[in-house]
Amino acid sequence: MAATAGTSTNGEEKGEKEGGCAVLLVKGFVGFLILGLMVGAAAAIIIGVSAFPAAAGLTGTPGKITVRSCEVHRLNSHSKEKICTGTFLSEDGREIDHRATVDTGSPGSVVSVRRTGSSTYTHTSAASTAGYVSTILFGLALAHALFLGAVSAWRRKRKRAETSTSWRSVAYTAGALGLSLLVQLVITLAT
Repeated sequence: MAATAGTSTNGEEKGEKEGGCAVLLVKGFVGFLILGLMVGAAAAIIIGVSAFPAAAGLTGTPGKITVRSCEVHRLNSHSKEKICTGTFLSEDGREIDHRATVDTGSPGSVVSVRRTGSSTYTHTSAASTAGYVSTILFGLALAHALFLGAVSAWRRKRKRAETSTSWRSVAYTAGALGLSLLVQLVITLAT
């Protein structure tokens, strides 16, 4: 089969072949970006699913932490982490931990928590539960968007078909991502 002007026998554009190094760099960057988004989606789902049961009060030992002191640690130039230390007392009075830590509260306050490990405490509240649900939904929406992008790219490569219907799926997913981020913002501002 003879090649026509402007294309090679395998269908690649001459311009794409001539700028080979730049095209490879862009494809490599996009590949790493997609990989990062996949890891982010998986992390959001795993974090949300692992912490949701305790935040909803479904697992762990129920109890309260009486906060003695709080410290703010600077993680980097833009974010801080609040760590409050106090005494955990289970509801049945059998478990006591004088070195319990939680990420909410103020000195003298009493925080409802669930003890899910030897020294792991999860704050139990409607806002905390909604935050983990929102994190799960964000991860699922991001995974869905990546899946739609992969299917769309595969279809375009295979058939070079019109993508008139795929934009709707992407728009719906983008809307779900936006709604999830808005819920996260409202929950963050409310707590």
